[in-house]
Parts: sequence; structure tokens; C-alpha cells
Amino acid sequence: MEDNQNVSPSPEDDLHEEDKAGEQILNDLKDFGAKQKEAEKKTRIITLSVIAVLVIAACWFGDRIIRRETLGKARLSEGIGELAVGLRLFAHPSGPTSNFACAIKSFDMAISQDKSFADAYYLRGVTYFYMYAYEKNKGISTTADREAETDLTRSIKLKRNYPEAYIYLGTLYYLKSMPARATPELDKGIKVANKIWKNSTTKRERWINFAVSVKEKIKNNQNALLLPPYPEEIK
Repeated sequence: MEDNQNVSPSPEDDLHEEDKAGEQILNDLKDFGAKQKEAEKKTRIITLSVIAVLVIAACWFGDRIIRRETLGKARLSEGIGELAVGLRLFAHPSGPTSNFACAIKSFDMAISQDKSFADAYYLRGVTYFYMYAYEKNKGISTTADREAETDLTRSIKLKRNYPEAYIYLGTLYYLKSMPARATPELDKGIKVANKIWKNSTTKRERWINFAVSVKEKIKNNQNALLLPPYPEEIK
């Protein structure tokens, strides 16, 4: 009876197995490299696609913003023109009401293009101010004072250093016989004017002198139809 004996692999067999293992490792590395390249390719494609979308979106939004700003400024200019005509007709028998109404519509459209357009709120508030002053002087019942107060207050919130808005608001309170509210606004206007108009003596003095004159009327308990300097935009 023959015994079963384990036959040890020859050195040649060992080399053959090692070669096969090496080839498998190389193949695995090649597959891994190919997959990596494919993944990198897909990543590049996705990245470029995202960049392209972002660029297109940025261009679209940028163009939209520019168009809105352009439209807003155009409507503001229209409103200023109507306001200027209305101010010239303030003492005219025909009155400025229709021009003020047209100015307000233009400022409405300017604000619809940019809800943070401080100058549009200010000028609409000024228009309502003069509408209120005109109607009050004529004995006409009006609510323009409330609109003026709202817009002037809004313009100040959007643009803190706005001396004209403070002074118009203070004068509005004076015309409404509200001295306790008028004086603080006039004081703020004077303070801001001194701060930001250091190099514009004529402009600073014109507005401050007016504010001081209103305060004097308040101090002496005098009522008068005082109208502030026209906005700088009115030529």
C-alpha cells in the first residue's frame, strides 16, 4: 500500500503564481486608474456646467438690476419734472394739484423698481408735503400730510444722513401744529447738515437758516406757511 505524499510546489510554480498575482495587481491598478480618470472627467464636466449656469445667472441678474436702476432713475426724472412744474404753479389760479399727482405716479413707479430708493421716497414725500401745504392753505380737506410723513420717515430710515428730509419732516410737523415733534427733527437736520456739508457753505447755510427760522416761529408760538428750500434736484 502506497502512502499519499504531499508534493511541494517547485520554484517554477512559485514564480508562475507570483507572476499571476503581479499581473492581477497591475490590472487592478489600471482599472482603478481608468475609473479615477472617468470620475475626474465627470467632475470636470459637472464643474464646468455649474460654472456656466452661474455665469448665465449672474449676467441675467446683473442685466435685470441695471435695467431696473435705469427705469427707476428715468421715472425719478419724470417725477422731478412734474414736481418742478407744480411748484411753479403753487400760487397760480390753476393750482399745482394735477402736476403733483403726476409727479407722485412717477415716483411710485421709481419705487416699484427699487424698494430701497431713498431719493424717490424723499421726493414723493416732498410732493405730498407741498400738496398738503397747498390744500391746507386753500382750506381743502387733505390726507397728504400722512403720506408726506410716511415717505419722509422712510427716506430717513434708508439714508440716515439726509438733512433735507429731516428739515422737511420738522416743517411738516410745524404746519400740523405739532411743535414737540417738529423741533427734534429740525435739530437733527441742522446737526447732519453741519456734519456732511462742511465744504458746501451756501447749501448748508440755506437749509440751516431755514430750520432756525422755523424753530424761532415755534419758540414765539407763531403760525405761518413756511416752505423749505426746494430740493436740489429742482433746477
